[in-house]
Amino acid sequence: MSALIPNGCKTYNLVCAQDQDGRVLLGRKTRGFGTGQLVMPGGKPTQTSWPVVQFPGFIAHDAARELNEESGVDLAPRDMSYAGALYIGNPVERMVLLFRCAAGRQVPRDSEEVTSWNFYKEIPYDQTPEDYKIWLPSVLAGEQVIAHMANSKNTLLTATPAR
Repeated sequence: MSALIPNGCKTYNLVCAQDQDGRVLLGRKTRGFGTGQLVMPGGKPTQTSWPVVQFPGFIAHDAARELNEESGVDLAPRDMSYAGALYIGNPVERMVLLFRCAAGRQVPRDSEEVTSWNFYKEIPYDQTPEDYKIWLPSVLAGEQVIAHMANSKNTLLTATPAR
């Protein structure tokens, strides 16, 4: 299963990294979108366009790079597993590609953009971006998810497990 990238759409990635006990890596965002909230590692891919036959490989590379830059957790792109996509806007203006990985026993470190990294058994959804409660439970259950939100206020249009 893969996602379609709409023309002119800004693309981002998020990484759901879990430790050996299944706890999720979250850190406190210090700047940019989501400042003050607990977020997962992620960001903008360095590639501006991807050949269809190589998608999502390039983006998995960028997801692994972002994970390392923001948290110090060092994994290879092959360790990233595609977990779904979030389409935001109507028409779609942004797309967030979701990846999951096993961080094992690696200890995260703070970066300029995200601090106070910790692994959480129970997700404190009251401290995360609102959309996390829409799709994160499915990702944690090992499913792929496709969600379409009407706007940045997370008005959900559709959310389905990808089959």
